[in-house]
Amino acid sequence: MKTISMIKNNTVQHCSAFGTGAIVGVLGGLIGLGGAEFRLPLLVGWFQYPILLSIVMNLLVSLVGLPYLRLCFPPYYNWGGK
Repeated sequence: MKTISMIKNNTVQHCSAFGTGAIVGVLGGLIGLGGAEFRLPLLVGWFQYPILLSIVMNLLVSLVGLPYLRLCFPPYYNWGGK
């Protein structure tokens, strides 16, 4: 059975993850990078994940993002074609 404090902690963690994700997305978009340069230090430092797990999560997020970009912005990502 979940207590109120467990639910509040879970809500705080979700808000923290959403907030840092939004900041990483905005910074990555403004600079023109994918955001990996900002995600990895946050996963290790802020969220206290082990380094190997952080690297794997970071790569998976990048791999999921690439096909999404290809689907949403096809004229801008015409790889190998003219």
